[in-house]
Amino acid sequence: MLVVAYVINEGVKNLCGQVAMLVLTVVMVLGNITWTVFQFLNFSGCPYTVAFMILTIVLTIATYAIVPLRTREDASILTSSLVWTYVLYLQWSALSSNPDTTCNSEMQNYGVGVAKTVLGVFFSFVALFTISAISKKDTTEEQGVALAANEPLITKEDDGLAPVAPVQEVSAEQQHVYPISPATIYF
Repeated sequence: MLVVAYVINEGVKNLCGQVAMLVLTVVMVLGNITWTVFQFLNFSGCPYTVAFMILTIVLTIATYAIVPLRTREDASILTSSLVWTYVLYLQWSALSSNPDTTCNSEMQNYGVGVAKTVLGVFFSFVALFTISAISKKDTTEEQGVALAANEPLITKEDDGLAPVAPVQEVSAEQQHVYPISPATIYF
C-alpha cells in the first residue's frame, strides 16, 4: 500500500491533481474516523481489544506527525491515510475473527467473512497491480521490483572443507535466466 501511495504522490504535478489528492485524503480520513468509531462500538467488550484499538490510534497519529519531517520526499498525508486504512482493515479482520462473543459482536454475522475476503482481495489486487505497473525491464541495469526477484539467493562461498574448482563465468543467456516481466506479475 505504501508503493501505491508513493506512485500517486509522484504522479501529482499540477494544481488539479493536488486538489484531487487533497479531496481523496480528506474522504479517506473521514472514512477512517468513522470506521474507527464503529470498531470501538463493536469490539469494546474486552479490555485488550480496546488497548489494541487505542494503540492503533496512537500509531496512526504518529504516522501523520512524521510527515512534516520529510523522512521521504514522496510521502504525504495521503500515504498516512492509506496506511491507516490498511491498518484498520487488518485490525478489523483480527478483531472480527475473535471467537469470544463478549469481545466480538460480529461473531455470528456471516457477511463479515465475505467482506473481509473481498477487502483482502481488493488490497492484494491494488498492491500487485501497482507493483507490476511500475516495474520495467531495463537491459542496461537490473532495477525494478520484478527484476530484483532474479538475483541469486546464494553466492559462491568457500567453506574450507574441500578445494573449490575454478568457477567459469556464465552469462544470463547461457543460464537461460529470464527476468520476471510485468505481464507475469499481472497474471
